[in-house]
Amino acid sequence: MNTRFAFLGLAAAAGLVAFVGPKDEVRFTVAEGTTLTKSFETTVEMSLDDLIISFNGQELDPAAMGADFDLADANGSLGYVLSVVDEYEKVADGKPAMLRRTVETLMGEYSSGMGDSGSESALIEGETLVFSWDEEEGGYAIKVDSEDPIDAEEYEFMSEDLDLRAMLPEGSVSEGDTWTVGGRNMMGLLVPGVDVDKAINKMNEEASSGDVPIEIEEFMDSVAEGMLLELTYAGTREVDGRSLMVIEIGGEFEQNLDLSDMILEAISAEMPPEASVDLSVVIEMAAEATGEMLWDGKAGHFVSMDMEMDFVMVIDARGDVDAGGQAMDGGIEAEASMHMVRKATAK
Repeated sequence: MNTRFAFLGLAAAAGLVAFVGPKDEVRFTVAEGTTLTKSFETTVEMSLDDLIISFNGQELDPAAMGADFDLADANGSLGYVLSVVDEYEKVADGKPAMLRRTVETLMGEYSSGMGDSGSESALIEGETLVFSWDEEEGGYAIKVDSEDPIDAEEYEFMSEDLDLRAMLPEGSVSEGDTWTVGGRNMMGLLVPGVDVDKAINKMNEEASSGDVPIEIEEFMDSVAEGMLLELTYAGTREVDGRSLMVIEIGGEFEQNLDLSDMILEAISAEMPPEASVDLSVVIEMAAEATGEMLWDGKAGHFVSMDMEMDFVMVIDARGDVDAGGQAMDGGIEAEASMHMVRKATAK
């Protein structure tokens, strides 16, 4: 064998490896018997920034219509706290096969620019849920480990995944690699602890069986279609003596929804047969997200996640009605904004 060519081949291979860079595994690998305390805190600030109402070509003041309304007071805030203790009794195929979860806190609070405020804790606080993977059903069965179990309605929509597994890449990654999270996985990140699929299916069933059928599932999937987070592996960082993997969170996305046909179908059953309606309802949405997640590669779980999201929605709704020769037209133009801050920890 020509040693010169062999040497050149080895040098080329070494150069290729150096160019590609080392690969890291950002995977969920929590060991059976592990107990983690997790906390998710969310605050949302909302405001109605603009509102124009018109009728028969004339702009209307809501106050002139008898409404106690001031645009300066059209704002509010929401808070959501979820803290749990998770015991991983069985783990298989990259997910818990049996998880025992004690819900320590599940509380929501609100306040508005008009002076209203309040808070409420869920009945499930203090209860222990057991999530068992059902291979045949392809989902988790949930039961309450209690002598006096609460109503299933209190926990039927709870999700087992409070590990942020939806944010993980499908394979190994090198520093600078990017991937995306979208659709219902993205929606699940916005409402931690909620099984989005179950919730949407339930809402769709209730809407379909009501007097005004609305395709909730179609609408929610249309909204989710344009929602994408971009995640970037940024290498490792030393934190309190641990080498943690850093995943940067970013993304800008826009979505335009034309709800004209859906709403027209929903209200047509309530309209008199002699009436004709021409309707246009368009919603434009834009959002920007920033943040980062720290992942413990040795323990196989997230350590912290901080994310902020700014969201703007513009609604343009217009309609013309001809009821027995009497024509009317009206419209609403509104712009609303929202700022969300999410902090999560697991230890």
